[in-house]
Amino acid sequence: MDTFLTILFWTFQGAMAALGVYVSLKPQLPEKHARFIVAFLLLFLGGGVVNVVQTRLASKAQEELRGQLTQIRKNTETPPQVTVNVPPNAPPQIIVNPSQSVSRHIAAGFIQFARMPEFLNNGQIAEGVPITTNLFLTNRGSEPVDDFVRVFATAIVSVQGKDPDQVDREVHSALSKQAIKNMKTAKKGPTINVNDVAWNTLSSPPLTKEQADGILRGTLRFYVYGWARWKDELHDFDSCIWLQAPSVPQVDSNKAVWHVCSN
Repeated sequence: MDTFLTILFWTFQGAMAALGVYVSLKPQLPEKHARFIVAFLLLFLGGGVVNVVQTRLASKAQEELRGQLTQIRKNTETPPQVTVNVPPNAPPQIIVNPSQSVSRHIAAGFIQFARMPEFLNNGQIAEGVPITTNLFLTNRGSEPVDDFVRVFATAIVSVQGKDPDQVDREVHSALSKQAIKNMKTAKKGPTINVNDVAWNTLSSPPLTKEQADGILRGTLRFYVYGWARWKDELHDFDSCIWLQAPSVPQVDSNKAVWHVCSN
């Protein structure tokens, strides 16, 4: 704004000077003398107005600057007051993070079959005679096992025309599920000391002629299953075995050939 007013003021001044020069060089134009005087007066008044406006603007700017300097002087004379709010003393908070890993005691005792099944009834595989066996589990570890629970089972299943390995897996899975189901209703078990033996006698229904012949030919398999759980065990004892077809219809417990079920 100041620059514009300055330019306008000097424009008026230049126009006045030019008009004066023009009139002095053309004295022979008396009929236009009155017009020149009016124009000169108008230019003079315009320049005066511009000068007054510039003066007022400059005074206003100086007043504003003087006010700012006065405020700055006051601010520097009186230092600012800073209020610090200190919270009341509070008891320290102690956060206890639970341990991420809790060590688990693993029982040093463990269960295995004590020996292969023992056949009763002279090991006969014949029509009308059940297959009766004694099954034995023992503690092979270095300390007693507590709350010992066991399940024994036997089964006679056909493998004729089937994948024998698949039959093994199906029989093992079915017997394992039944054992765990039975365990849920079992009472608290006893303690089994090192090398102690727990055993049960299991007997199948009397064999039919077809069953007796199938076992001897190998188209039927005789399965024995053992399962056990105890306190602080690393894993359950879970074992499935089957009897190789005997060469004679009378099984010798010491010569019987057993196979582990396919996984």
